[in-house]
Amino acid sequence: EGYGLTNYIVRKAMQGADPFDQEREVPYQCFSYFVRDDFFVAVDGSGIETTDDMLGQNVYLLQPGWGTRAMFMEVMDEDPELKEQLTENVVNIDTADVAGAVEEGRIDAILGYGANEVNLPSWLAEVDARADLHTVDVSDQFRDVFESSPLVPYYEKPAYGFNQDVGDEIQGYQILFQYYISPEMPNDAVYEMLQIAHDHYESVQEG
Repeated sequence: EGYGLTNYIVRKAMQGADPFDQEREVPYQCFSYFVRDDFFVAVDGSGIETTDDMLGQNVYLLQPGWGTRAMFMEVMDEDPELKEQLTENVVNIDTADVAGAVEEGRIDAILGYGANEVNLPSWLAEVDARADLHTVDVSDQFRDVFESSPLVPYYEKPAYGFNQDVGDEIQGYQILFQYYISPEMPNDAVYEMLQIAHDHYESVQEG
């Protein structure tokens, strides 16, 4: 009756695109609850300073099987040749294994993310605690991909969430999460949920 998910998934469902076998009824949009900032970081000593430097290197591009991994790959379809070069030596492991792989020298750069300009996911926070990192500047050809794709907006903002100095700025693309409600949900129930979110927005944001 109510659920939170990305605009990307809603778009897929409305189009009847894979993995949805038919077009779905359009749900009612409630409110955005999560802005995810995806960006690139590199291991100190890797020689990677820009996204162009990542081509052909051992790069972690999120966990295989994740919807956000599939979304990134679809975004990169804007430039198939660039996508092929970037994924030449992609490292396919679970997020729980990333910090160890970085320490062992099996990963040179990471596609990571932050939440609502507050913090990092636990797996990236572990990498931050166990390895020296720096942010990667987005080159013109990668920026062109992000700005051309209808799936994501490009952004630049101050770095956040790291315990070490990784650089002043992160650059990349954003994934937007929103709550959606079934058209059959009683109006009173939706109103109550929205009223609680409005009255206690600071607690919601902190959570």
